[in-house]
Amino acid sequence: MKVVVVATGETEKRALPGLLERALRPRTQPDLRVRCVSHRGLHLMLRELPAVVARQLAGGAACVVAIADLSDPQSYPEGLDTAGKADHLKRQMAPGCTDPRVVRAVAVWDLEAWLLSEPEVFEHQEIQAAARGWGADPEMVDHQQPPGKRLEQLFPQVLGRPYQKIIDGARLFRRLTPEAAYRRCGHFRTMIDDIVGALR
Repeated sequence: MKVVVVATGETEKRALPGLLERALRPRTQPDLRVRCVSHRGLHLMLRELPAVVARQLAGGAACVVAIADLSDPQSYPEGLDTAGKADHLKRQMAPGCTDPRVVRAVAVWDLEAWLLSEPEVFEHQEIQAAARGWGADPEMVDHQQPPGKRLEQLFPQVLGRPYQKIIDGARLFRRLTPEAAYRRCGHFRTMIDDIVGALR
């Protein structure tokens, strides 16, 4: 059984297959495989999404997951709260994605929010403490300074080196327990449940 993720960057391409396999295999089949197709940014992904989805389904994918960060550069209608913005972004992914085997998902506010569900993935205690102090709900760490941006500021202060989103992100996501993100991140939980539903 194959699940294909369509995402907006290299971090997702490196981090998501392993994380989603660990989350989905106990809920579906132990031989489930996840691969990721990444695009350079949200606008390119949205433009190519219908063709990519059709191609992956025709190629035998049991489910295609289109995922974007809420913090990806774009404008939202005024007056929307976080849930409203997530719904708006999902609607932008709707054209060509009406097949029940397609799941539209949003990382709120970015992929690194899921890391905050388990601060122990960070090796340094000062970073763990900071992650805990950013709030009880990892998905509410706001768009002005989403978790990825905060890590970019924190790593040089604590470790004396920059946060390398692709390299460090991939390494940290390998350490993340999917059940921690499932318990604490509602949008992550919805994505997993929707994928399981699409595979039934």
